[in-house]
Amino acid sequence: MNLNIESKSIELQKDVAAHVRYCHRENICDRIIKICGISGTGKTQLALCFAQNTKCSMYFSFRGLDHRTALAQFKRTFSVWCDLSSAMTWQEAFQCLVPFFKKHYTRIVFDDLEHSKSESEVIAAIEQLSESLTDMKNLFLLSCRCESSFGKHELFRVLLYTSSDIKKHAPKMSAVDVARLCAVTGGLSALLNDYDETRSFSDTLNDWISTDSMLYRLMPQMLSEQFRTPESYHAILYAIATGKHRLSEIAKHMDVPNNQCKKYLDALIAMGLVAVKEHHYSILNSYVDFWHRFFYLNGSRLVTAPSDVASEILSQLDNLHLVVG
Repeated sequence: MNLNIESKSIELQKDVAAHVRYCHRENICDRIIKICGISGTGKTQLALCFAQNTKCSMYFSFRGLDHRTALAQFKRTFSVWCDLSSAMTWQEAFQCLVPFFKKHYTRIVFDDLEHSKSESEVIAAIEQLSESLTDMKNLFLLSCRCESSFGKHELFRVLLYTSSDIKKHAPKMSAVDVARLCAVTGGLSALLNDYDETRSFSDTLNDWISTDSMLYRLMPQMLSEQFRTPESYHAILYAIATGKHRLSEIAKHMDVPNNQCKKYLDALIAMGLVAVKEHHYSILNSYVDFWHRFFYLNGSRLVTAPSDVASEILSQLDNLHLVVG
């Protein structure tokens, strides 16, 4: 399914324009725009689409880079704008860019900074640019999974695709298949883009019932990127998905003290995967719920009896009240 992100890009442009006007009016310079959403929502694609509307735009990923390598790679990447060879710190690197920033409108996309060891120094260096730059020509778009990441800066939440959105992209798809697809994918663009709308949902599901599929791989990727011990969080999500909604129930399932379990749950809340209301914990995204219901303990059967798993999913899916984002 080829999703058109134009509407989201327009909304981002409107929000950024409003933010720039606010900064001019209040005489402040907040150059950081946080683009927030769980993994698979298309944050990077959206940021790149927005940045490409500016002549001087740049993308830089911190994925897999230690502190020293990240700075060295940054200097090489941005050497097309100016000579950064003398910079020994992030602050010095950004100060070297000030003359270029003063002459040009720029949009810089930073990806995977959220858990980098360079995060605090990079954010501080961007914030210090206000001492050298007095306008809002230069903006930094930072993707993040937690709204609290990078401090208090302008926040744009990437919305999930709804059943109405799917119907617009695939008008010939039956209402039943639209509902199934929305429930299984949770409205995540990474999964919807992996779906062939010319085929039936059941046919695609047979392809997805595999440990090699995007549907299977995305959930482990979400947690492994966020947590050092993702297995603990998988177990908590499984407990919630299978009917354990109170702290005491989840802690008992985990065989850990309540206070330790609550720390895990608070981390999942911060990540936007879990919500709590009146001491009742629930999973916010239907894909996360689906994965832990049907895939979490079914790894062996996905290899040895995939058609059986697909049949079980189809027979149960329409009766499940999965939350669609």
